[in-house]
Amino acid sequence: MRNEVARLSFEVTGPEDAPVLMFCHALGGDRSMWDSQVEALSSAYRILRYDLRGHGRSAIFEGDFSLEDLASDALNVLDHYGISRMHFCGLSLGGMVGQWLGIHAQDRLQSLTIVDSAPQMGTLETWNQRIQQIERAGMSSIADATMSRWFTEDFRKREPHIVDHFKSILEATSPAGYIACAQVVRDASVSGGDLERFRSVRVPTLVVTGKFDAAATPAACEAMASHIAGSRFQELMAAHISPVEASATLSAALSDFLEQATEQRRASTT
Repeated sequence: MRNEVARLSFEVTGPEDAPVLMFCHALGGDRSMWDSQVEALSSAYRILRYDLRGHGRSAIFEGDFSLEDLASDALNVLDHYGISRMHFCGLSLGGMVGQWLGIHAQDRLQSLTIVDSAPQMGTLETWNQRIQQIERAGMSSIADATMSRWFTEDFRKREPHIVDHFKSILEATSPAGYIACAQVVRDASVSGGDLERFRSVRVPTLVVTGKFDAAATPAACEAMASHIAGSRFQELMAAHISPVEASATLSAALSDFLEQATEQRRASTT
């Protein structure tokens, strides 16, 4: 565990005595996808965010790994700081990590927020085609198509500098790191059709997705939320990267949800 944590790049901001909020980003991105939420929430929460394996400033991990391995990274980072429980918020692949935590490690959660993430995103065929394209032509070969999935056309026209920023992050991502994590999404999607497992989640949960998200569609995300007792579902005016495209709306929704989740937990323990 210690060696794995040492290979991950992570940072903590906010008051040391505040509730802990952990962010996990999307495939092909890095922790800067959460910059707006950190700015909005860092006065009230101790925010912990990190780069996934093979992304951002984290090392590339050799060999295949699973969604459970990525979730274990999050728990190991918590253990590194001596944190027993957290609010977890994950985007896309990060949301799949959250799904795993909600089912298998909810004793470490105060709340769970799943953003632009469904149990199944893409098919075996589409993921294999994308992986083969990267192996053949590199990360730049998928950059334009990825931006069209990540952001609506209106946002791409209105905020080209933001889109260019995340395009450059994608293009700078290690092909090996991207492919290894893409295989995690692929394999989780192939086996992720049974929604009944979400009935075991017993922590306050918010499920959010973009109205125009073709990967984590509103219908798929609402269906997942319907299997989590007491969960909330919200649709935002965005495509796949809501924390960037609908940053203010998501930050406000997250702030409201976290306050209610904290009060709910406080009431249950008194």
